[in-house]
Amino acid sequence: MNNVTHSESEIKDNLRKNINYYEPLISKKILKKILTTIMILILVFTVTYLYHFLSKKYGKDIAYSYVHFPFIFIGSIFVIFAIYKLQYQITHLKNETEDKNVKELSKITQQIVVDGWEDDPLKHPELNELYIKVFSKPGGGTNGFLTKEQWESLNINVPYVPFEGNESKWHYSAKFIQEMVNIYRMNNLNKKYKINNPVDLEKSKMTEYSGWLSSFRMWMSVPIVRNVFEQYKYRHVNPEFTAWIKYFITDPIDKDPNYWTNHKKVWDNNVDILLNKNLKNI
Repeated sequence: MNNVTHSESEIKDNLRKNINYYEPLISKKILKKILTTIMILILVFTVTYLYHFLSKKYGKDIAYSYVHFPFIFIGSIFVIFAIYKLQYQITHLKNETEDKNVKELSKITQQIVVDGWEDDPLKHPELNELYIKVFSKPGGGTNGFLTKEQWESLNINVPYVPFEGNESKWHYSAKFIQEMVNIYRMNNLNKKYKINNPVDLEKSKMTEYSGWLSSFRMWMSVPIVRNVFEQYKYRHVNPEFTAWIKYFITDPIDKDPNYWTNHKKVWDNNVDILLNKNLKNI
């Protein structure tokens, strides 16, 4: 019982201490507001008196030039600044909302496409017949995915891989493509690396996102992944995404047969440069 009473006593003491601590702070805030109000009133009174004095002694034009006009000018600057700040806040809020929506969209597509549309046929192969009828449409197949002749007519220097006999690998590749879309969206890669910009193309090999882009190129180097992408690209994001993938992902590996050997050399060379640079700074 004594322990309980002692605890209550301690609580009361602590409350008193807290009140005593915050009282000066509250008083300072109130005092600051009062002083600010007094200063504003003094300023208004001074300006009014000065304007009246100059008007009476030198005329209203002089008074306007030396007193009224400067305050109008300063007020206008404050209004412009307020409008600019409001515009900045609106733009910032809009960008934040767009980023949030993009991330939510990526989460939803991850659940629906990766965990649903592609995962369900893996668990239930009897769905593959329906899957073919649905997903072959964007790529231009006739009641099915592209035939070997149709694929070769695209003039893509990648071997043909059919869906039949490769069902599991096909679904797995389709999962990657959707995840690639999600990463592209969530990181605004189209804004960080702009199409037809050689500087950005070079930059894509040495920034914090280089690992992702290298992973995209790595996957797209595999024939079955490329077969899936070339038939599915017509339903992913928009034409800009297709163009972005072509410029930053597929063109670099298509145009350079030794891409991965060269990639390794460039990577190792950059590592050596960074290590030597750090040694010089010691």
